[in-house]
Formats: sequence, C-alpha cells, structure tokens
Amino acid sequence: MENIARLKREEKSIYNKYRTELMTNGVIVNDALRIVQSKMEHLNGEVKEKRLLKDIKEDAEAEDIGLSENSEMDEEQPTHNGIF
Repeated sequence: MENIARLKREEKSIYNKYRTELMTNGVIVNDALRIVQSKMEHLNGEVKEKRLLKDIKEDAEAEDIGLSENSEMDEEQPTHNGIF
C-alpha cells in the first residue's frame, strides 16, 4: 500500500513538473507570436506608407508633365492675328 501511495506522489510530482514547463513554454511561444505579429503589422504599415508616398510622387510628376504638355501646346498653336 505504501508503494502505491509513493508512486502516486511521484506521478503527481512528474505531472506538475512537466505541466509547469509546458505552461511556461506556452507563454514564451505566445509572446513570440505576438512580437512577430506586431512586427509584421509594423512592416506592412511601412510598406503601405511607402506605396502611398510613391503614388503621391507619381501623381505629382504626372500633373507636372500634364501642365508642361499643355503649356507647350499653347505655345505651338498658330496665331490668327485677329482674323477668324
């Protein structure tokens, strides 16, 4: 009978030891996943910001090109010297 009680104590001891290790490892993995997720969100935000800045720059360049084309067209039109 004493052997059975001793075995049950050892069993609980081993169970608690591994349970504690598994819980600790689970917390570490969970924290690591949170860090990775926050880094990914941060990087995705930077990528979106860079794309937005690039789009704004391209739009501004397109407007500049459009304005210069219009001004060239105005300059190239022949004058009628007031005769229509």
